[in-house]
Amino acid sequence: MTLKCELCGEEVERGALACPRCGSPLEKKSTADEPRAPVTDSEQPPPGVETDVSALADQTVWPGTETEVTPEQVVLEDKPIGGYKGPEPPSVSGAGAQTAEDPFGLTIREKAPPAAAETPPESSNRLRNIVIIAWTFLLVAAVIAAAAYFGFLHNKGKPSLDTPAGAVHEFCRLAAEGDYEGAKALAVEGAPLVGTIEGVMKPYNHQGAVTLTGFDTRTSASDDSTATVEIKKFEVEVKGKNDTTTYDILTHTRPYPLPKQVNLVKQNGKWLINS
Repeated sequence: MTLKCELCGEEVERGALACPRCGSPLEKKSTADEPRAPVTDSEQPPPGVETDVSALADQTVWPGTETEVTPEQVVLEDKPIGGYKGPEPPSVSGAGAQTAEDPFGLTIREKAPPAAAETPPESSNRLRNIVIIAWTFLLVAAVIAAAAYFGFLHNKGKPSLDTPAGAVHEFCRLAAEGDYEGAKALAVEGAPLVGTIEGVMKPYNHQGAVTLTGFDTRTSASDDSTATVEIKKFEVEVKGKNDTTTYDILTHTRPYPLPKQVNLVKQNGKWLINS
């Protein structure tokens, strides 16, 4: 099929871009002007049948052919991948929270810290303080009572060195228990009673532990600087390996008896054994 050049009238084959004679460009005619073959029933889809879009893309659809394209039905799952998902547990501090208004969590909000526990009423605090104070008072009282009780037991029977009779009592107790250095501290230097009571008590100390169990005195004379004390009772208990024996030191005669009368002098405010 040929076309005629509009400039020189030369016949030109259809599809040529320019006239071979004069070189004039040829105008392209629309394919709509071309005769088209009639569409048969076999090329049209039967009514009610959905047309596959992908299949239509691979087919040639002639202009003017009426083809119904059924839109693809897209069904979303119940569990969305992103966006707002409904109520969520509290996010960490500074993280964007997903909400219906902000499905991507672009707005960063600082959530308030959890509310502090309610403070107990003032009456409960007052009662608790009273209980604490009461227990503290009882504890302090128990400590004081225990200290006084054990201190009393420790000092029970211990004579006072402020009196002549007390000085003689402590002197004999120390010597009976074998503390001769302590006994010397309660006597003037060179007092003969120190050596005498040491010689009397050593045999008992060799038998076992000696404890002064009975002691009694009477002050026969006393002034501001001198005093005389008579020993009325002097008993000790000796605990040996197999038994415990009580002895009356005033009946001791070997190698020599213990003097029953003790003379004292007062020096630097202290009563000391003199003879």
